[in-house]
Amino acid sequence: MKMCTLKKSIALNGIGLHTGMDIAVKISPSKTGKIQFLREGVLIDAVYSNVISTNFAVTLGKNGKTISTIEHLLSAFHMLGIDSAVIEVNGPEIPILDGSAKPFVDALLSAGIEKINKTRKYFTITKPIEITMEDKYLLFLPSNKFEINYTISFDHPLLDKRSEELVIDRESFINNISPARTFTFLSVVNKLKADGLIKGGSFDNAIVLDDNGVVNGELRMENECLRHKMLDFIGDIFLLGMPIKARVIAYKAGHTLDVKAVKTLKYYNNFKKEKIPAVAGLSYLHNYLQK
Repeated sequence: MKMCTLKKSIALNGIGLHTGMDIAVKISPSKTGKIQFLREGVLIDAVYSNVISTNFAVTLGKNGKTISTIEHLLSAFHMLGIDSAVIEVNGPEIPILDGSAKPFVDALLSAGIEKINKTRKYFTITKPIEITMEDKYLLFLPSNKFEINYTISFDHPLLDKRSEELVIDRESFINNISPARTFTFLSVVNKLKADGLIKGGSFDNAIVLDDNGVVNGELRMENECLRHKMLDFIGDIFLLGMPIKARVIAYKAGHTLDVKAVKTLKYYNNFKKEKIPAVAGLSYLHNYLQK
């Protein structure tokens, strides 16, 4: 199967969720086989090794230039099968738009998608791999599809131990996941603003919850908040640099655990290719993953 890029360039404008800046984005075709961000002359590959922060969003950095809040756009690239593109940004983050991936999906589809002369590779799982952090975990199991079983658990009546399992393909992503918006709690909004975050946050680009329910309109779908967590994961896991085939069981995961999982999967994949003495055993793998 060949890699794909866009048929033509597209432009988007919007507010940055955390900076509040008016940001312009131009997404252009590319034949490199990479998703790359371009800021002030610096190209930053969308891969885990360029991640410098996972605090409320994923931030990439290189040569002193950074680009944040990339996960919604990456999720759209991942599930639309776009392997190669250059995203030129005139600010430090991708605009939040309506808080979902749908505006990116619509824009990318309007540009059209075409093949390039490079072979697409998939990251596949051959043995169960579990990545944990405190009481959170991600379990990757072999599969010839991309499946996610996701559980969230927040101290809120709408988000307490909610679980859902979906096979993630192009159609299911477009219809059932891409419209799911990011969410926050009214009780923490003031603290986030005091910390210099969500300067561009509003009722137009996030679901806002008080103690009883949604304070700014209706949900777009059942389990919208849970599906947005799936959306984030789909974008984060694309930092592997290629699409994935796996059955993923996620419990209370988030950007930090997602990126830790990407790093572990890449190291594990490299480990399998090395000629390691049999006596090295699990201790070698443990030390390898700490690098």
